[in-house]
Amino acid sequence: MCKISALYNNDFVVEQGTSGIWTYRKWNSGIAECWGMTSLKTYDVTTASGKGYFCDVNTIVFPTSLFSAGITHIDATANSGGLIWCMVGGYSYNAVAVRLCSPNATTTAVRMQISAKGKWK
Repeated sequence: MCKISALYNNDFVVEQGTSGIWTYRKWNSGIAECWGMTSLKTYDVTTASGKGYFCDVNTIVFPTSLFSAGITHIDATANSGGLIWCMVGGYSYNAVAVRLCSPNATTTAVRMQISAKGKWK
């Protein structure tokens, strides 16, 4: 057995649960992770930028006190009927801002899946 897999085998979940749209886990090693899906909402992706369009989404708040140290990874994807993608516009230990982007101006219903990983201790 290599040392890396032995390290992961010794880690374990010390807390897990749900909070709003989020499912989360805190690991003994200090890692925290959460994932969730927003409700279906309609957005106007109509602000021109270069050769495309965007719409800034309201800040989406993480579970209270989940992250207390650096967030190392955030991923956001959008599910819609049209060609839409997400970019993380900014984040803090408490929330993430998402920007929806499209090559064409559009109004569309979008549900976003977001995951984040960082440290809780």
